[in-house]
Amino acid sequence: MTRLQEAVLSSEYSPSPVGGALRWSGQVTVRVVASDDNSGIGEVHLSHNPGFEPFSGYPPTGDTTEIPWTLPESGEVHVRVIDRAGNRSEASSVKGSISVYLPLVLRNQ
Repeated sequence: MTRLQEAVLSSEYSPSPVGGALRWSGQVTVRVVASDDNSGIGEVHLSHNPGFEPFSGYPPTGDTTEIPWTLPESGEVHVRVIDRAGNRSEASSVKGSISVYLPLVLRNQ
């Protein structure tokens, strides 16, 4: 049985060329954890569309595969895995958003 166990988004901020402010470029890493008891995972599919038209396919790098991805404005990515026999997992979607919390600076006067 082909199982998509987890799909997680992570990202990092990069300094902006103007003023050194932090900004998010839309680039994330999609970490996919999947397994298959029989033939093994053959490919990981990512898409902006829940119908996977179109999709991008990536070879697995073990039980956990990390893939660089650009999120659309919706912040959603759809993930499924295909085993080597061609069986598909159920699709899953992950939605990400980035919040910035500025530190509070106290000055002693």
